[in-house]
Amino acid sequence: MKFYYQLSHSILLLLCMKSSFAFTLAEVWQATLAHSSEYQAAIHNRDAELEREQQSKAAFFPQISAQASYQRQPPSISSSKITHGWNVQLNQSIFDATRMAQYRQSQVNSQLAHSRLAQHHEDLLLKVSQVYFDLLLVRERILAVKAEKDAYQQQVKKAQEAFRNGTGTILDVHEAQAGYDGAVAK
Repeated sequence: MKFYYQLSHSILLLLCMKSSFAFTLAEVWQATLAHSSEYQAAIHNRDAELEREQQSKAAFFPQISAQASYQRQPPSISSSKITHGWNVQLNQSIFDATRMAQYRQSQVNSQLAHSRLAQHHEDLLLKVSQVYFDLLLVRERILAVKAEKDAYQQQVKKAQEAFRNGTGTILDVHEAQAGYDGAVAK
């Protein structure tokens, strides 16, 4: 509910910023995708799961390690001694059931992360469109009330003029004023 409230205020601000109300739903959607921290977090969670899958796949690649050593003993009475050596080691697992299970689990988690992101995307699209159309409806209602107020204002002027000329009654003036006050209250 808090997100819906924040989203509606964000879209309302966007809509009010442009005087001609030229924001389309597509523009609001793009702005929401770019600025929604919840959506960005969902993308990063999905990316983290994809990286975990790559990390578990890396366990099947060959492991190479290398070592080198050099040692020199200071000269003594008998002689000085220099030793050196190197070592290269290559390991490749042929079958490891634990790593295979971890890799399969990471694949399932990656697919689940894609599904969660798609669900979040759809939920966000629904919320954005609901708020957008609700705000359009509110805008139209405001315009209708403004038109009603203007019409009653004209009616009040005509009723007052008719009363001054003697062709209208004070009741007409009060009815027109009541209609205007009702429109202002809306």
